[in-house]
Amino acid sequence: MDGQQSDESSKKIFELIEENKKRQVEFLIDKLQVVLYRIAINAKEMDTNKFEIGEYFTIIDRRPDKCGNEDIRCGYNIEIFLYGKYKNKVAECRSDPLSYKIKCIDYSGRSFELSDSSSLIGGIESSISELLRDMGEKYNNINIGAGASMYLDKPIKDNPEISIYKVNPEIDKDVYVLSYDNGRFNITMAWQSEESSKS
Repeated sequence: MDGQQSDESSKKIFELIEENKKRQVEFLIDKLQVVLYRIAINAKEMDTNKFEIGEYFTIIDRRPDKCGNEDIRCGYNIEIFLYGKYKNKVAECRSDPLSYKIKCIDYSGRSFELSDSSSLIGGIESSISELLRDMGEKYNNINIGAGASMYLDKPIKDNPEISIYKVNPEIDKDVYVLSYDNGRFNITMAWQSEESSKS
């Protein structure tokens, strides 16, 4: 009887730990979502061709092997594509990994640079590094690929869908995927350590 109660208690503790981990992951994803939204709003405010944002898509790619040890920031590449309410493309922005700036071009061909580029890129880097470190990863030597989407006219789910899993665990033991969807914002992120990718 005591053994059964002990098993049930251990199960409850494990479930509580997993729930806390899930909440922490959701919190950090929310931080990343806010930064990506700030990029979209910044682009909208700086463009002289006024437009309304209906949705946007972001691609994040980090390859630390592309830069020297003195500056891991240069491995970050960020692309964001903004669309209007009628699904028409209104602007696209790309980070410059060397200058640490975000440069955009709107639908008319006008180019401009986001005023808060360094802070925005730093916010993305900080959110992702916190997320991975919270899951026990060493951030500095990790390859990261992520795709995120925001649909501003869609409702937010009461219970977001979230999962973390290995891709082909028999083959690529160190490749993990995080998937999150709250109805309005979704992101899929995969990562692999630089050491394991070379082995």
